[in-house]
Amino acid sequence: MLNKQTMRVVDTYQDKIVAIGDAQSSYIDEDYFKKKMGENLEDERFKSYPVKVVALRMQWILQEEGEEFLLNILRSENLDIYAIPAIQIMIEYLYLQYKEVILKYNLPVYGGQLLCFFGMLYLHEHQYKTESVEETLGDGTTVAMLQLVQRESASVALTMLVTAANFAMTCYTLALTLI
Repeated sequence: MLNKQTMRVVDTYQDKIVAIGDAQSSYIDEDYFKKKMGENLEDERFKSYPVKVVALRMQWILQEEGEEFLLNILRSENLDIYAIPAIQIMIEYLYLQYKEVILKYNLPVYGGQLLCFFGMLYLHEHQYKTESVEETLGDGTTVAMLQLVQRESASVALTMLVTAANFAMTCYTLALTLI
């Protein structure tokens, strides 16, 4: 592996991570930094950052013990685990790999669920109307009250339809999670 002290890139990936990439071998040369990490030594617009090159073997994450390891991190109540640099790098790398899948399959479903939720709120709020009712008590005083009156049943049917659509999207999300 090349001993690298500084790296010239346009901007850092994160506060602590300058750049992140994958390689098939542990031999890394200047060409790797130019192609995979976006380094450019000649361009004056690029900033120089001090770096410490860290390499992690990630193939074990795709095995059964890797899945168990990630699930244990997820279930852990100890948040100090996320302060470990190797865990941060691993999470960032996995996010880079699966970001498109998350945006392509999960985001539209969550957006649909959000729209159904707001639709249910709107329909439920408009399912009832308030009417002012005046009543005379036995001692002759008149009391004004507000009374909730249910509107036509079409609103109720529409609310049930939107609720069913939300339930279907929730089942789809659960199926995506289990796959």
